Formats: sequence, C-alpha cells, structure tokens
Amino acid sequence: MKSKYYIVAITAQVSFIERAKNILDKKNVLTEIKYVSRKKELEELLTHFTPHLIIMDDTCAEIDQFELLNKFKNDYSDVPVVIISKKYEERLGLNYFEAGAYDFIPINDDKRLLFTLLKYFQNLSQVSKTNSALSINEKKDISSTDWIERFRLVVTSTNQLIYDYNTRSGSILWQGNSKQVVGYDLNELVGGIEQWKEMIHPSDRDRAITLLEKSERENLLYDIEYRFRHKTKEYVWLRDKGFFLYDSTGKSIRMLGMMEDISSRKEVEEELYESRQIIQLVLDNIPQRVFWKDKNFRYLGCNKPFLQDAGLSDISQILGKEDFELNWKDTAPIYRADDKSVIESGKPKYNYEEPQYRVDGTSSWLRTSKVPLYDKDGNILGVLGTYEDITNQKKMELALRESEMKYRDLVDKSVIGIYITQNHIIKFCNNRFAEIFGYINAEDLIGTHVKSLVAEGSWELVDTQVKLRESGKLLSSHYEFKGKRKDGTIIDLEVIGNRIIYEGHPAIQGSLIDITEKKIFQTQMLRSQRLESLGTLAGGIAHDLNNVLSPILLSIEILKKNLKDDKSIQLLDTLNKSATRGREIIKQLLTFARGFSGEHVVIQPLHIIRELEHLVRETFPKSIQLQVDLPKDLWTIQADPTQIHQVMLNIGINARDAMPYGGMLKISAENVHVQQNEIPPGSYAKPGPYVKLGIEDSGTGIPPEILDKIFEPFFTTKERGKGTGLGLSTVHSIVKSHKGFITVKTEMGIGTIFSVYLPAFEEGKPKNVEETLKISQGNGETILVVDDEQSILDITKNTLEMYGYNVITAHDGVEALSIYTHKENKIDVVIVDIIMPSLDGLTIANTLRKMNPDIKIITSSGIKISESDEENLGKTNHIFLQKPYTAEKLLMTIQQILHGRKSDS
Repeated sequence: MKSKYYIVAITAQVSFIERAKNILDKKNVLTEIKYVSRKKELEELLTHFTPHLIIMDDTCAEIDQFELLNKFKNDYSDVPVVIISKKYEERLGLNYFEAGAYDFIPINDDKRLLFTLLKYFQNLSQVSKTNSALSINEKKDISSTDWIERFRLVVTSTNQLIYDYNTRSGSILWQGNSKQVVGYDLNELVGGIEQWKEMIHPSDRDRAITLLEKSERENLLYDIEYRFRHKTKEYVWLRDKGFFLYDSTGKSIRMLGMMEDISSRKEVEEELYESRQIIQLVLDNIPQRVFWKDKNFRYLGCNKPFLQDAGLSDISQILGKEDFELNWKDTAPIYRADDKSVIESGKPKYNYEEPQYRVDGTSSWLRTSKVPLYDKDGNILGVLGTYEDITNQKKMELALRESEMKYRDLVDKSVIGIYITQNHIIKFCNNRFAEIFGYINAEDLIGTHVKSLVAEGSWELVDTQVKLRESGKLLSSHYEFKGKRKDGTIIDLEVIGNRIIYEGHPAIQGSLIDITEKKIFQTQMLRSQRLESLGTLAGGIAHDLNNVLSPILLSIEILKKNLKDDKSIQLLDTLNKSATRGREIIKQLLTFARGFSGEHVVIQPLHIIRELEHLVRETFPKSIQLQVDLPKDLWTIQADPTQIHQVMLNIGINARDAMPYGGMLKISAENVHVQQNEIPPGSYAKPGPYVKLGIEDSGTGIPPEILDKIFEPFFTTKERGKGTGLGLSTVHSIVKSHKGFITVKTEMGIGTIFSVYLPAFEEGKPKNVEETLKISQGNGETILVVDDEQSILDITKNTLEMYGYNVITAHDGVEALSIYTHKENKIDVVIVDIIMPSLDGLTIANTLRKMNPDIKIITSSGIKISESDEENLGKTNHIFLQKPYTAEKLLMTIQQILHGRKSDS
C-alpha cells in the first residue's frame, strides 16, 4: 500500500500549491493538503492533524512567521517548514533559514516547490520516516522490532546499513547488509556507540564525533564521510547520514540513519587524483582564488591563494568544511545564499562584488564569479567559484570618489566662477559663476549660449578669444570684458581660459572673477590721486596768493591811519573786503583739495544760514520753495565759518538734487540739550548744549539699503561724471572735527531730514582772547621777520615799527640764523615763513629752538602746518599765523606770544 503524506498549507495561494500536488499525484506521491489562513484555524487543525510538512506563506496578515517557526521547532521538530514569499530577497531568506526554515521559495515558482516536496518525500521514504506523522505518544511506544519490521522492505532493497541509535542507553540496533558493508555479522555489532567511535579511523574520529554532537545539540541532519575499520582490518569509506528524534521536553531519544559504502567512489577519486594534481598545480600558480563545493555547500577543493585567504596551510584543513567554519563566518550567510542560488537555478553569477570580514578583524573586497558544477549526465554536483581581491582597487576608487567630492566641494564653494564651454554653449559651471550673472543655481545656466551673458560691445572680443583657444592657436588667454547680469546690469569681468578636451572635443575651461568693485575702486583711486595732485597744486597756489594778499591787508591798516577822508576810508574798506574774500576763497579751495582744518572762532550760525538762504534763492530752481525758521536767541558756536558754510551748502545741494521736479526745502536752527542716549553709537560727542541746524526736503528719499553708505568716501548714486561721492563724506568729516554729529531721517517718496548738531560755545558766552585783548603799542621789543617775499618784509616792518617795535628782516634761513647767532639776547620774537627756498621755515624754527629752547616763534604760511610739525616746535612759545593776515591779527598774535599765551590763530 502506498504511503500518503500530509501537508498543512498556511496560505491563500491554493492554485499554486495545487499545481504542485497534481504533479506529485501523477508521480505516485500521494498527498493530502489542509489549507488554513488564520492562526486560530491552524491551532484547531493541529489538535487532530499531524503533518509531514508545513508550507507557510509570509504574506498572511494574521500570521507571525518567525513566531510559528520557533513553535514548530519546539513542538514539531521533525516536521520541515517551507516558506513561500512574494519578497524573495537574500537577507530575508537568510533570516528564515536561521529561524529553522527548511526552504525558502518564491510564490508561483511551481518547479522549485515541486522539486523541494519531491526531494523531501523521497528522502522520507528511503529512511522510513513515516513514523513522524504519528503522535508523540505513538513514537514513545514504538519498539525496535516494530521499527525493523516497518522498514524491512527498505532495508532489503538497498545495499546499505541501517541503524537505530538509542541516545539514552548508547545502544545501536543495526539492520542491513553489514557483512557486505563492513565485514561483520549483525550479531558482532553489539558494542553500541563506543564500538562505533572506536572503529572510526583515528584521523576522522574527532570530526565525526564533533559533528554528531553538534547535530544532536542543534537538531541538524547528520551527514558525513569517514573511514571505518573493516573486519579485514582495512578501512572502508562510508557515508553516514541520519537524524535525531526528541521527546516533548526537547531531549533526544534516538537517532535513525543509514551508512553507505562509498569505497568504490573513493577509489575512482584516487585515480583522478594525479590528473587533479596537475590541474591543482596550475590553479595554485594563478593569482585568482579558485574553489569548488558540493551541493551541501562543503568545500571539495581550492587553490593555494584561496587557502591562504582562509588562514590555512593545508588543503585537508578545508575539505568538507562549510563557510560557517572558516575565518569569514560573519559573511558566510552571503556566500551560502549565492551558492544556493547558483545550484538551484543552474544559472551562473559573474563579476559581482562582495565583502569578506575575517575573524581577526581584517576585511577585504572581492570580485566573484560562480557557476554550477555538472556531472557527465548534466546533473548539478555543486558550485565552482573564483574571485580576485580588489581591496586596493576599492581603496583607490574610494580615494578617487573622496577626491572628486573634495574637488566638487571646492569648486562649488569657490569664490571664483568656474566654467566649461563648448561651441559657446555652457556645459558646466559652479554656483559662484551663476551668482556673478544673477542666477540662483548653476543648473539654470547649463545649455545657455555665452553671448546672452556678454554686454553689447564686448561680444566680438569674447568670440575671438574663444575661437582662438578652441582652434588651438591660443592655448590660454587672460583678458577683461563687460558681462550682463540676468537683470540687465552691466558688470566688469576678468577671465582666464584654457583649452581642454571635453567629451572628445575641444572646449574651454576657465575661471571668472567679478571685478566691478575693483574697477570702481581703481576709478576712485584715480580720483583720489587727482585730488591729491590738485591739493599739492592748490597748496602752492594758495601760498603764492596769500603772499600776494598779505601786503595788501597789512597796507590797508597803515593807509587807514594816514588817510582820514571818508572817500578814501570807503575805498580802503572795499579793498579790505575783497582781500578778505580772496583769503576765504583760498581757504575753501584748501578745504576741498587737502582737508584744511580751518580756523575755529566763535561765530553766530545765523549769519551762515542767512548767506545760504541768499544763495539758495539766487541759484536754486524756482520750482523749489524755500522756508527758513530761525530763532532770535540762537547760541553761538566755536567753528570755522567757511567749513560750516560748506556743510550746509553740501547738504542743500543734495536736497536740491533729490527734488528734480521741485518741492519744499526747509532750513531751521534751534538750541537743544542733548542727552547721552541721543548721541549716535561710535560718536565722540558728549552730552550738553548744542546748536541744531536742520535741512529738510520733500524729495525722493534715501533707499534703506544704502542709508549706511551715504557718508562713505566716493559713494554716490549719481551718474558717472556727475558726482565725486565726496560731498557728504566731507560734511561728516567737518562735523566730526567740530566734535558734533549728524542724524538722518528719511522715507521713500516723502523726503529726508538732515540734522547737524554742533556744540554750543558755553551757551553763547564768548571767551576768545581776541575779543578781550586790545591792540596796544609795543615797548621797543625786537622782532626778527624772515620771509623770501620782499613786499611782505617791507609792509610787516613798517606796520610793526608804526606800533613801537624794533624790526630786523632776513630774506632766507641762512641770513636769519646768522643774525640770531649774533643778536640772540636782543631778539624777543621770530616771525618765519614756512615755505622758502634753501632752508624752509620749519627747519629754521627747529634750529633756533635747539639754540634757545625758550625762544618765541611765530610760524606763518598760506598752508597750515601738520600736527606733527607743530608738536616738534613745542606746545609753548609757538603760534601759527595763517596767511594772509591783517595788521590787527599780526599785532594781537605778537602780544599773545609776548604774554606767554598759546593761540590757534
């Protein structure tokens, strides 16, 4: 009677399994399949139905596959579980195998399922494993005699030795052709497990016993080849294959198995050994690692390089072993999955990369190929593999990738625009290149024609340079051109380009720098240099003009004493005003050109505002209305009138320019007390009384983004050539030098208010020496006057003598030093012009100071001396007198220095 095999299928894939069942039935392998899809149904079924095999679908929602695998391992350890899955992945399969699955099969792979079922049931038939479908109680009650009777047909039909090993007593019940297999009668094999151990070849004994213990401990199929002592004292080769049975507590109770004489096969293997040795010699001398395994994934051989990778020295150390037993056991699951795939599919796998982690902590990368091994009949025997160590190549690839990443990072973060163009088309550029032209991302420019980024008038230059480089006539070039941003703004660019081969064709690789600000700075520098040159020229002119004006102003005082009629006095006043006006013009010229610090005197700002009011009404467009709001009791300030006039005028002009179509201009002044919190940060101004001068316009207003820049030198919003950018910078410098500050309030479309705060002069109370001293006659003091202008010497001598002073004159420094050497004790004051040929006035003054540290010196020039020069001349006994000066100014300065006072004349 044919056996029937019982299957439990935990799945909804009925048709897939039924197709396999139909083919099994046709092959006379009768099956009965029970289908369930819920955990409760499964538990109920297993109470009265014991299967030979379980098929479990891992897509069942209510089923935890790993939980059931663990349950089956404990309760149905001899029942294999086959997993079918829609996700046929290597790592998932390894997890199932580790959890105890018998096989892992893709859903709808009929052939694979059929092969697994057929293979298992045939093996089950050969070893008479039908008792696994009996209940556990039936298993416990079965006797050796029953077992022998049940498998008698199997035993008699095979040339094998069958055994039943009682793991508790150590006895072994043998059945089969023992005489033919090992030369002993069955009644001679009564020594149990110890006899079996003793009869194994000493070289194979430890291996056989160790595997037996492992199989029992881990519920593994015992499958091994070893040499067994024949009754003739010779050793025969046996293949021993068996499995363990366990009680409900998980303890083994017996082992069922069979032994097969494989000596003939071994003899054939020996005959092939010599030819294999030749092949082995070849394999051992190639750099690639070569290995081959049987269908059970055990090594049958390898070459020496492979053996060295395994950390072994002899081939015998690897034969029969699995990857899990070698020093790369951590990656053994990966190798097992690959081997299984090749063996079961019959399809090779070529040139794939995989890691190898060894137990000593080292690792490497392999490039592996595996193909099926076939026998002469086309049956798969195992797998043949080869690999090469590509660790160094991997390191180089990694280093290259890191280098590429660093280069890419460097290019992306570069402050220089980098690009590649081909036939005027942008093939590559970094983000900085895109930013220069007003684009957010570099990708926005890929494929763009270069001409769209070049300003009109520069394309011919760019086109010529590119064509020369692409043709090879010019390998590299460095030039400047004007580019065009996305919003149409024209920018100055500097480019360095080189010819390269890109994708097999000539191209240009280059770097681009935005030099717009550099160009602006260069223009500003040129302006600054021109202003500096102008300052030098103006200084020379001012000195000469002041030398011309000095005799005129001094002569007016003398003429006023000698001429008493009204008409002459009126003419002299006109002459005095004109000369004074000329002196102020020269001061203004120096202020613009060289930053002349000016002369600080106590002044009433109302006079300056009235002058500005008159100027505005006369020169500003009639479309601009003027409103002036001034108090009657405005405090005085100590300041340079010309510079304050310039401050108000510069702000007023800016207000005018902000109202091209007309508007309202308001000028105001008021007395204010400034608190500390009202002073702008960074200002050196101090709390106290101030005069506040205001200019308000109803113009366009100042954009917020440039408000912080309006006082910077050369900053201007006017068209090129219509403004220097120095107006408000000059205003800021002048106000700062007067220890004041400026505030600006502005609103786009409404207008702007500039407020200038200047410290009040003790709320208007004067204390200037010039206003308290009266001009008095000299007492015969001797004055040495040194100047290279004869007219100045003459008029100065006449003026001083008229007021009771003795005067000695010298035309140059040499003469002055000579006179002082002989008349040092008689000279009370020396007046020396700074700018003279040969020895200049500063050299003369310093020399005189060395001769007499207490000497009183008045230096005079059309240009004020520097602070360092004044420091060298000393803080006491020295006064600087600005040319041109009046007789009154000259006489008061002499009185000041004779009385020991210091003046800022």
